[in-house]
Amino acid sequence: FVGHSPLEVLRIVEREGQRVRASITAWRTLDEELPPEPEPLSRGEVAQAREQMRARVRETAADQVTIAAQLGVFGSVNARKLYDRWRSVITEIDNEEEKLSWRCGEYWSVRADAPPGALKPMLAGLEALQPKEDAARRALEDAMAEELGHR
Repeated sequence: FVGHSPLEVLRIVEREGQRVRASITAWRTLDEELPPEPEPLSRGEVAQAREQMRARVRETAADQVTIAAQLGVFGSVNARKLYDRWRSVITEIDNEEEKLSWRCGEYWSVRADAPPGALKPMLAGLEALQPKEDAARRALEDAMAEELGHR
């Protein structure tokens, strides 16, 4: 690794790990704390939510390009392998969130007749992936720190 490249890679990876934890917390909150019949979203709120999702996709794609370039040039074979393993878990999480969102019918229709906790069975797959993401991220961080002589 050269210069700030390992820090940039680790910053992006850590940010994504924080996003995963925040997302799981948001899903739990949606399941446990919303009133049984929330107000429907306005068209403006739906448009804003969609734009936020598009912005996240653009940011994620840019981050993946940054990491691929830095690991491709400066990363060891082991760091690239560990990054690929971590990225595959993130992809699983993203897919699980998409399925959860779809099954919830854009979040709200399931709430109309469902008691708090009704999403819990659907959250199980997403929650099971969090420890896998954490372990994969820690392995990548540890390997990069070791390669830099910090462990």
